[in-house]
Amino acid sequence: DAISKEIAALEAGNAALTKHAKELQADNALMRLELESLQASLASAGSYASETLAQTDDSHAEALSVLDPKAAAEETPPPAKKHHHGHHDHGKAWLMESSSRAALDDAAEADAEADGAADDAQDDDYDAEDSAAESFLSVAHSARLRATARRQ
Repeated sequence: DAISKEIAALEAGNAALTKHAKELQADNALMRLELESLQASLASAGSYASETLAQTDDSHAEALSVLDPKAAAEETPPPAKKHHHGHHDHGKAWLMESSSRAALDDAAEADAEADGAADDAQDDDYDAEDSAAESFLSVAHSARLRATARRQ
């Protein structure tokens, strides 16, 4: 009779361990789904970062050449001749060219700012169609509650 009680206790213990193992298995499956989702999000974020870095590379932009000391030295006006009166065409031409280039740069910058504002207006960071993201813990908790309810 003592052996029967011990066998019954072991069977009950085994049943409890089996139940716990199945719960762990279900939790593990949920964690794997969460990790797969996270992996896809990280891949997307990495791709976005790479594309953005490539698109915003201004290291070869002509408009920024004015910041380069070598380029600025090449664009300085020729020295004025002291003894030559009446002909200042070289200095005036350089000044007009520089003014024209600055006006074009300003116009390009204004266009870029307008494009940026239009892009910002089109962004839809959050709207009524967006759903709240569920954390792994809330998903696991919901799954446990559903599994418990099915068993009862």
